[in-house]
Amino acid sequence: MAVLTLFLILAVHAFALIAGLYEMSFIWIDIPLHIGGGIFFGFVWLWFLGTSYGARISGSPSLFIMKLLIILIALGGSFLWELFELGMTLYARDMAFMVGWYTPSVSDALTDILAGIAGGATLAGVIKRNSM
Repeated sequence: MAVLTLFLILAVHAFALIAGLYEMSFIWIDIPLHIGGGIFFGFVWLWFLGTSYGARISGSPSLFIMKLLIILIALGGSFLWELFELGMTLYARDMAFMVGWYTPSVSDALTDILAGIAGGATLAGVIKRNSM
């Protein structure tokens, strides 16, 4: 599921670049992509827990703790992504604008992080114990 989510995010991002959706006054397409990013980070966490190493360190935590961890992983992943975008903006500006990976403002970065948290919360809301 994580690979499919990542592919979908990249496909929509490529379409948005080609269609010029990032050149509008309000970049609305960015929000669903960051929600998808939060879902992706949650799926990666669930995949990790399914590995033998993840099973050894996680034991058998409660469903509430698992859902909270999905949201926290989405927060951490979103924060790291925004740092990556900031680095691209500062140190590879031309490439950042060419591929659409840049942070135009602090409010944009915070909105993106909140959207990532929303994605993680969405995944956490639909997860059940037997699907982990």
